[in-house]
Amino acid sequence: MIDLNKMSLQALEIANARNIEPVTVMNMIKHCAGEVVEASESYSKTDFQDKFLLSEKYKDFISEMSDVIMCILIVAGLEEIDIEQALRNCLKKNKARIKGEK
Repeated sequence: MIDLNKMSLQALEIANARNIEPVTVMNMIKHCAGEVVEASESYSKTDFQDKFLLSEKYKDFISEMSDVIMCILIVAGLEEIDIEQALRNCLKKNKARIKGEK
C-alpha cells in the first residue's frame, strides 16, 4: 500500500529542490488548475478504443492525472494535512450522501 503522507513530503521536497517558483499553497493550487486543464485536453484527444492498448495519448492522460495528484500531495505536505485521513473522511461523507445523510 502506498503511504500518501510520506509521498506528500517527498513531493514537497522535490518541488522545493526544483526551485522553479516559490512553493506556496496558492502557487500549487494555480499550478494544479493548469494540470487539470492539461489532463482535460489529453483526455479529449484520447481514442478510448485504444485505451486498453495504452496508446501514447492515453499514457499522456495518465501522466497528467498523476501531475494533478502530485500537486494536491504537495499542498498536503505544505499544510501538514494527513491526506490519508482526509481521503477516508471524504469517502465516508460521500457514502453518507448516497443514503441521504449529511
